[in-house]
Amino acid sequence: MVLSSVTAYSALMPGDVDVAVPKRRKSVSAKGKRRSHDALTPINLTICPMCKQSVPTHRVHAECLAEHMKSGAPGRMPF
Repeated sequence: MVLSSVTAYSALMPGDVDVAVPKRRKSVSAKGKRRSHDALTPINLTICPMCKQSVPTHRVHAECLAEHMKSGAPGRMPF
């Protein structure tokens, strides 16, 4: 029975895993193109008109929501 070189090599080194290796080095521009979508954007913060804390936009934190519900004011938050 004839084994391929990969199978024979794997049989010689038990426990090792064959890993893919790039054929050519990635150029600087190719790395830049790949990484162009990896940039992180900062979270936009606004000042809450009820408690004057900075909170992410389009979010209501629990303290102000509880206070709004407790006051019994119908409808939307006052901002």
